[in-house]
Amino acid sequence: HKFDARVGDVTINCEIMKMKDSLYLWIGDYTNPTMEDLSFSFTSNIGTQPIATKIMGAIADATSTNMAKRLSIKIGKPVYVSFNVTADNMLLLGIEKRIQEEFKMH
Repeated sequence: HKFDARVGDVTINCEIMKMKDSLYLWIGDYTNPTMEDLSFSFTSNIGTQPIATKIMGAIADATSTNMAKRLSIKIGKPVYVSFNVTADNMLLLGIEKRIQEEFKMH
């Protein structure tokens, strides 16, 4: 499922792939469709915090890891997140809000 997240004058492209027991979310720019970042998270019976790891990309950038954690808690399934844009806090909040709207609609 493809959709755009428009925050101010910035448009970010998103794709969600729902699999049987997990979800994959790609966030990027269709004019430069890269996958240079990937994180994975899932909930656990041990504790309240999900387990997460960075699979690809700069470990110092925890954007995809944090987003995967929040989404895995929200939907109760393992989540892969590939975040391939540079975003400030305002843009990031707008992207996450748009993603949540998509989940409610689908």
